Amino acid sequence: MTATQSDRPIPEWSRITDYESTLSPQARRSGAHYTPWPVAVGLSRRALTAREDRSVPRIIDPSCGAGAFLVASAEVLVRGGADPAEVLANLTGIDVDGVALRAADGVLAAWADRHGVHGERPVLHCGDALSSDLAALVPADAFELVLGNPPFQNQLAATSARTEAERAEVRQRFGPDAAGYADTAALFLLLATELVAPGGVIAMIQPRSVLAARSTEPTRARLSRVGHLIGVWVPDQQVFEAAVDVCAVVAKSGPAIEPDIVIWSGPELEITCGAVAASSMGSGSWSAAGAIAAGVPSVPSMPGVMLGDHARLIAGFRDEYYAVVEHLAEQGESTSGGRPVVSVGLIEPARIDWGHRPARIGRRRWDRPVVEVANVAASNPRAARWLEATRVSKTLVATQTRVLEAAEDRVGDMVPLTPVVAVISDAWSPAAVTAAVLAPAASAWAHWQFGGTGMSRSALRVSARQLRLLPMPVRPPAWRDMVRLIETNAPWEEFGRAGCASWDLSAEVSEQVMNWWLPHVEPLQ
Repeated sequence: MTATQSDRPIPEWSRITDYESTLSPQARRSGAHYTPWPVAVGLSRRALTAREDRSVPRIIDPSCGAGAFLVASAEVLVRGGADPAEVLANLTGIDVDGVALRAADGVLAAWADRHGVHGERPVLHCGDALSSDLAALVPADAFELVLGNPPFQNQLAATSARTEAERAEVRQRFGPDAAGYADTAALFLLLATELVAPGGVIAMIQPRSVLAARSTEPTRARLSRVGHLIGVWVPDQQVFEAAVDVCAVVAKSGPAIEPDIVIWSGPELEITCGAVAASSMGSGSWSAAGAIAAGVPSVPSMPGVMLGDHARLIAGFRDEYYAVVEHLAEQGESTSGGRPVVSVGLIEPARIDWGHRPARIGRRRWDRPVVEVANVAASNPRAARWLEATRVSKTLVATQTRVLEAAEDRVGDMVPLTPVVAVISDAWSPAAVTAAVLAPAASAWAHWQFGGTGMSRSALRVSARQLRLLPMPVRPPAWRDMVRLIETNAPWEEFGRAGCASWDLSAEVSEQVMNWWLPHVEPLQ
């Protein structure tokens, strides 16, 4: 089936959309985000094409819902010449929702009728595929294709977090790989590594955070032990009704043969954005896939000094955030003395807008927010010590931005509200650190190393741990030029050119970096 052939959904697809229309808001909040036809058929086609064996594969979707991927992969196979009865006999679906499973049974029965198949039925199990009990029903290493769109359940959200009993069960089922805050969808990727046969293919929709989140590093490591990535889909638009950014990973069981990993975009995975060397996509991060899809140019990773070699990086967590928010006041109304509080939204490249525009903190608008330090000290001594540690000249770095944004706090009185990162150095001035972080190549490098966990497709979220690894400029004269250009409020293009020179980039790479970086910073000057 080609992309043009698959534009129009098959007749049975209306049964799936009819079922989805009955879903309650609670079901959608619990992670049930159903798959559009173009995505289901596009991913199925990519996965089936990746198989070297042309025989009809044994297919399983361990979270099949109403059967979107089962019927899409069946249709792709039949349009490629496979026997419909043989295809149907090789389908297995599992879902915890009995109503969804009955809908899948009806969809596949209608598909069988359309193709003149009578008597053959797929294997459908009702239950939680992640449970140890159900594992006995589906043998390991038994399926040439494992695919699907598992439920997305963020473990930091109260509405979707697993209970303690559920956490204990998945730890028993998958061992230490299931520890921490990995999304439920990542657990299904772990399950896929058990179900896939040697030489088989895994193709699964995932939250985009699977590319780089620390909580999913064990999942990436498990997949690299069992097989290897061959492709990643990073859509350039929202493809689900829910406000969630997704990707899809396509992996093959067994030793790596392909030297490159292909990156796709487009609603049917029909656009090839490029490829990345398999050697650069280890279990630590698959961020390069998102960078390629977003058109972020690659820059060389310079050996030498990193930011963390001569700087301390401080970032607060929940405790510090709530301690600050609890004791916020408007400047002038504080009764015990206050320090200015800077949120991410108040940081622009080389500029802190505290007092010049309002901030929204703790569900309230503030014009000149300050934290009453004495009150924090009285109620939370640990948070007070953190506040004291940040009372020094420093650079403040924002997160959830398109490019790295940093500004100098020369006086040192400003409080970096979580998730703002404070950089404190005895070796470099705050102005020098600010210039280094703002260098265009630094943002491109960060996207390739750490991108994929932001709240939007284009946002770059970096932690203090990650920023410590940021390479510092290798050409001091150009670095000094960057500091001077910031101090004189020179145009961003001049600063960017000096920044590329500080990284010693070639003329060709510098041009690529500037063409990507400038549109993100010029509107902010």
